[in-house]
Amino acid sequence: MPVQRATNNQGDGCYFDKSEFTYCGEGDYYECPASEHLPKKTQSNKQRHWLYTSEAG
Repeated sequence: MPVQRATNNQGDGCYFDKSEFTYCGEGDYYECPASEHLPKKTQSNKQRHWLYTSEAG
């Protein structure tokens, strides 16, 4: 899951709520409200933690 809130650096600096992200299981990525794809970058099985982040930086 994405972090509780993510920065909207494409707009007015407001935050997106995590409920605004859509998961695509077929491609294993999230899509943010700004239509950016957030592919999985790292995985920690021990802590059951997955990080999804934008390629845009």
